[in-house]
This record gives sequence, C-alpha cells and structure tokens, in this order.
Amino acid sequence: MADVAEDNLPAAAEHLRNARLEEDVYQQHLVSADREVDKIIDRLSKVLAGSSTLLVQDELVTELKAIIEVQSGLRDRTAERGKALLISPDIAGAGKGPLMQDQAGLIARVETFIEKLEAARDEAQDEAAKSRFKQAALILSPAETGAEILKDVLVTDPPVTKVLQAAVDQIENNEVLYAVDAQDRGLATLKAALQILSAGQSELADFVAGL
Repeated sequence: MADVAEDNLPAAAEHLRNARLEEDVYQQHLVSADREVDKIIDRLSKVLAGSSTLLVQDELVTELKAIIEVQSGLRDRTAERGKALLISPDIAGAGKGPLMQDQAGLIARVETFIEKLEAARDEAQDEAAKSRFKQAALILSPAETGAEILKDVLVTDPPVTKVLQAAVDQIENNEVLYAVDAQDRGLATLKAALQILSAGQSELADFVAGL
C-alpha cells in the first residue's frame, strides 16, 4: 500500500496534470496515466485477495484449535472411563452412550472443517496459502487411489474421521485402550494439520503488509 500511495498515485496525478498542460502530447500522458492506474488496481486487488485469504486462514486455525481442545477432552474422558472399568467392570454401560455421542459429534465437526479447508484451498489466489491448505487437507483426508496395483504398493494413512470413528467403535465394545490409541492418533493428525496452517499465518500477514 505504501508503494501505491507514494509512487503510483502521485505518478498518475502528474501524468493527468501534464495532459491538461501539454495539449500537443496529452495522448502520451494519458497512456502513462492509464498504466499507473492499472498498477494501482493490480496492487489493490492483491491486497484484497491476500487479506481475504488471511482472514480465512485465521478462521481455520481458530476452529482447528477448538477441535483439538474438544478431542483432547474426549480422550481424557475415555481414559478415565477405562480406569473406572478396571475398578468396577459391572459399570460397563455407564456413561458409554454420552461419550460415544460426543465423539460422533466431534467427527461431524471435523468433516465440516475439512469441507471448509478444501473450499479455501480451491478459492485461494495466493499460491503459498493454496499449497498450505492443500497439504493440511491431504493430512486430514488423504487422497484415495482407484488403481488396485497402487493400493498394493502404496500405504497411506486413513482419513482422520475414520480414525476417530474407530475410537467410537472401540468405546462401544469397551475396548478402552484401543479407543484411546485411536484418539491419540487422531489428535496427532489434527495437530500436524494445525502446524501447517499456523506456520503460514505470519508469512501471509507479511505478504499483505508488504503490498
């Protein structure tokens, strides 16, 4: 923005002023003024696009942090239930329903987040931000190949939603240790995606500020 205020705007104004004062070459001054106006529009467009992407990225980071906080709480509740089952196996059904319901609700929230992340990836005009959104989306929901030969050769991590769904299934079966393992794996995946999204915040902010 400083370049626009200090360079392009004064230059455009000067060309327009000269066009009025020098009638014999006014056309040349108008052409030069048009060039400066085009530069102003281009730079302002980049500022708007970058600012919009920065706002979206901040929103995604805030939401993912909240998801991780909720999932951490669910993990602690699952571990506590496991301790209770060791002490009193006869309470196997107590508290299981609400825990499963809350975990399923968190999975739905993650699915919505991934949809937002993929939309941000498709709409981002800044290439660095687009790349970060793409990497984070692939971590949370790896692309699945339809080629059988590749399925035999390549081993990819499952989507985070499937990992967390496994936790629900294990809670239902009172296999608490396996449920906690699935939740820990899901948390690790969520935190890896957060690391990628958060890493680009300052870079994008600097980009916008420097325009």
